[in-house]
Amino acid sequence: MSVVVCLTAQFVTNAAVGDSGSQVEYTNHDGAMYGNLPNCIQAMQSFTIAESPQKPALLLPGNTLSILSWNVQKGADEGWLADLKRLGTGRQLVLLQEALLTPKMHDTQTGQLFWSFAPGYSTEAFRSGLLMFSGVAPDIVCRLQILEPWLGSPKATGAALFAIPGRAHGLLVVNLHAVNFSFGLSDFERQLTQINQLLRAVNGPAVVVGDFNTWRNGRLKKMKKLMSGAGLREVSFPVDKRVRFFGLPLDYIWARGLRRESSFTEAVMTSDHNPLMATFRLDGRQTNATK
Repeated sequence: MSVVVCLTAQFVTNAAVGDSGSQVEYTNHDGAMYGNLPNCIQAMQSFTIAESPQKPALLLPGNTLSILSWNVQKGADEGWLADLKRLGTGRQLVLLQEALLTPKMHDTQTGQLFWSFAPGYSTEAFRSGLLMFSGVAPDIVCRLQILEPWLGSPKATGAALFAIPGRAHGLLVVNLHAVNFSFGLSDFERQLTQINQLLRAVNGPAVVVGDFNTWRNGRLKKMKKLMSGAGLREVSFPVDKRVRFFGLPLDYIWARGLRRESSFTEAVMTSDHNPLMATFRLDGRQTNATK
């Protein structure tokens, strides 16, 4: 089911306890929600296709999966919404970093569209984090946090599981905004190790996207080791317009059990990051995580 962009949506709200203890609306669907890694892994490992209600599938064998990943810089630049609608049209997954939990940002699609938010940095004025739009509701969503060592502000990781009809294992989708301000690599490594543990624990196809903040070689090497160690392959871009810092790209798409059909980037003036787009097809074979 494709995502088609418009300005209205009808929501069935899933409320979760926020970091401050107040009730915060983090999704518009009734997928199970978990806020820590052990519970997330346990739920995804024990999930069976029988638990998924009869509904359209996000991904079917033989069909394509089209995704957009983009750090939208909190929608600070004029024209971001028009670009989001233009770039998100027809895609099954739209994964945003530095998104805001506001109606203007999550009311950008049709009533068939579902959204899931993983909170990160927040103030009295706004709550920012990761936003995932999907053509069907995920069966499980997880929201994880790790603190920036200098600033003490949280960085988010969002994960979701979508059942695949006829397959024992669903599609695991991970959206990341990596720790940025740190002298060493320990906090950056700790965040990516959480993702590595999830990927190793949950069998089946997977895609990991986001702003990895890989602005130094040490970070780049850690990312490649932890992603490839869980059986993922880096998606390349024939025309690569990703934003770079110190000559290194910050944004990536990684995939496992999915065959890349196409991938491209586009230079825009509506964020300090350029969007990444890719289309995949489900591999014919069952895919297990690397142990």
